[in-house]
Amino acid sequence: MKETDIEVKYDLNPTELYNFLQKKNIKYLYHANTVATSLLYVEQKSLLSRQYVEDNNLYQTAQYTDAKDKILGIYDDIFLDMVDIHSYLSRPNFYGPFLFVFDSDILISGLIKVVRITKKNPSNWNPEGDIGDWYYSSIDDLEADYMRGDKISDVGKMIILRDLQGKIPIVPYCSKIMLDNPNLHISVEEKEFYLINVIKEYFDSFVLNPYYEKIIKEVRHKDLVVGCSCWSKYESKFKKELKDFRRLFHKTPAS
Repeated sequence: MKETDIEVKYDLNPTELYNFLQKKNIKYLYHANTVATSLLYVEQKSLLSRQYVEDNNLYQTAQYTDAKDKILGIYDDIFLDMVDIHSYLSRPNFYGPFLFVFDSDILISGLIKVVRITKKNPSNWNPEGDIGDWYYSSIDDLEADYMRGDKISDVGKMIILRDLQGKIPIVPYCSKIMLDNPNLHISVEEKEFYLINVIKEYFDSFVLNPYYEKIIKEVRHKDLVVGCSCWSKYESKFKKELKDFRRLFHKTPAS
């Protein structure tokens, strides 16, 4: 189904969302993506909607939901999570190993006029279904449903930022950027390299620029992983699903 003017009731007040997050002691919002797409973002100094990237003939890693997102009318929106999915579920974030961490204050910066909150991941939406099955119509309804013991359900509840002309600046709202360490070695021309060091070099020319000097730069599990399954899952993907591993970590979009 397509939206009508009546459906603006799902456009929620960002200040009310901010107040809810403060009650939950949620101080940060998160956006995870592939290395290639994240490189574009740091180059462009903004998070970009997939529609914006496409319209401006820029590069990004393909996502399996792209065609469906166009049908659902969310291809030009920007998504933020209320939890760091990697830490919350103790496993890699399937959207990608690069994480932008934003202060929740961005919601009261004046930049964002309305937000929408998904009830579940849009990949699970029925395009012919009711929009009321997709979004919360009030912060009270979200509060009654959020962090009640079902972590998988929680990560499907995402913040959708709309009507931003497809971009939101990284500075001054982003406080940290984080890159997963897959803890793997690769061979290039008969030489062995620790993969995280290679990937880190992709970003250094951008993130070490004074423009990003106030942002904390961190490698997740740089030397040791405790209580998280990410290293074993990345190793399994590297051995069994190399094409998808490349899609996540290579500096250019995989075909």
